[in-house]
Amino acid sequence: MTQENETSGVRVPFLDRSLPAVLILVAVSLVPRVLALGSRPVWYDEAFAALFSAKGSSAVLHGLLASSVEAMIDTHPPLYFLALSGWTAVLGSGPIALRSLSVVFGIGVVLLAYGIGRILLTPRQAFIGAMLTALLPFQVHYAQEARMYSLECLLLLGATACFLLGVKGASPLIWIGFGVLAAAAEYTHHLAFVFLVPLAMTGLLTRRRRVVLGTLAGSALAVALYSPWLLHAFGQLTLIDRAYWIETPGLVNLVRTLLVYIGGLPVANEVLPILLFCVVLVLTYGLLATFRGARRRTQGWLAGSWLLGMSIAPALVMVVVSLRVPIYLERALLAGGVMFALWLGWVFDQPTPAPALRWTALGSLIVAILLGLQGYYTYRGFPYGPFQAIVRDVEDMKREGEVVLHSDKLTALPSVYAGAPTPIDFLADPPGSSTDNLSLAAQQFLGLQSFPGVDEAVGGAPGVWFIVFRQETEEYLEQGIQPHPVMASLGENFTLVGEKAYGDVMVQHYTRGGD
Repeated sequence: MTQENETSGVRVPFLDRSLPAVLILVAVSLVPRVLALGSRPVWYDEAFAALFSAKGSSAVLHGLLASSVEAMIDTHPPLYFLALSGWTAVLGSGPIALRSLSVVFGIGVVLLAYGIGRILLTPRQAFIGAMLTALLPFQVHYAQEARMYSLECLLLLGATACFLLGVKGASPLIWIGFGVLAAAAEYTHHLAFVFLVPLAMTGLLTRRRRVVLGTLAGSALAVALYSPWLLHAFGQLTLIDRAYWIETPGLVNLVRTLLVYIGGLPVANEVLPILLFCVVLVLTYGLLATFRGARRRTQGWLAGSWLLGMSIAPALVMVVVSLRVPIYLERALLAGGVMFALWLGWVFDQPTPAPALRWTALGSLIVAILLGLQGYYTYRGFPYGPFQAIVRDVEDMKREGEVVLHSDKLTALPSVYAGAPTPIDFLADPPGSSTDNLSLAAQQFLGLQSFPGVDEAVGGAPGVWFIVFRQETEEYLEQGIQPHPVMASLGENFTLVGEKAYGDVMVQHYTRGGD
């Protein structure tokens, strides 16, 4: 499809014109990001964001800037919570309103992906890469989640665009934009540095004086702007270490990340082999095309190779840092996922001596995207649960004096968001453990009340409603512990009189004497 250029008489391909391409990308990216936006239950992290930001910007800053670990509400920087606080003050805090801010950021991510592609690649390659960004399940997932990752990705891509314009010789003032946006990304999530470090290294490795000086100046500005929060963060290292509860990563994590970039996870076990086959085929074709392009110095080979490197480098930085403090979080690699999508946009527009192989790889990519989206939209397992239904049913059936006890905070906090009466009782994580990351101040702030054991929680209550994720009971079973320790403790003084499964959440009713 082309359009006549009135001044030169040259027919310009329709999608080479920015406005039509942008309009198409907005429309296409909007569909998967609003589809079923309110149907997925709000889980622990989203409930925390909603309840925390609902207190207002002053309370957010006070909770994050507390001088002691005991008084600190959360370890994350404030920018997303402040943005969400203003957003929900206008639109409310229902699931759709809560997540719609991330939808806006997610559409911005797609448009910035297109902009970066236009800087580095041909218009068609940029459009293909941005279209993939709009549709890849990994990108859709976090554009629908009420957390800071889509905002972090948006700011990192903005910093990348400024960086690339600076490299290409734009006004020196563009480096100010690079520094400001890089600092804003760090004020959104601590792990923004895993993308910014290799990005800045690119500038230093060019050995071009103007680019090196611009990179150093922009990086220095970012550090200066972020330093007030960085100094505060250093004072809270104990809680920050505990906030990242994951294990030290290895090669398996890197392979899984490439799988997530294309197909997202989780998917049903029966389709996982198909997804894996498709991903391997796409990666094989992409790497062969990149190698061939680099060997023949085809158009854009350097940009394509750089995009591939920037999709992998942040994960490698995470692995290196994780040798000291495990921080490997795939969801903090969204910007790397965009670089990966743009790389694929370049790959599938390269000339090839084997068109059939390209079409096979492209078909595999489409299948992987469809399988990933189907898995994302239909998944309702851990850590999701229909907490509104649980709260409603328990409150309707609970007798006077009975207590509701949550196995841990993962079911307790979403219940607060669902409207359960506060304070909500739950069993505390073992003190000092990797999961002990919700301070007493945070519990009080959010309407929770923790107890060290079952006896302290239930006291002399005539009955107990115990709420637990099925996964937790299965984990104990794998360790040879049956029944769940809390269930065993309750069974010593109570009789189980009822049990109901709500998806992956189990609700048990215990009474004294069995009546």
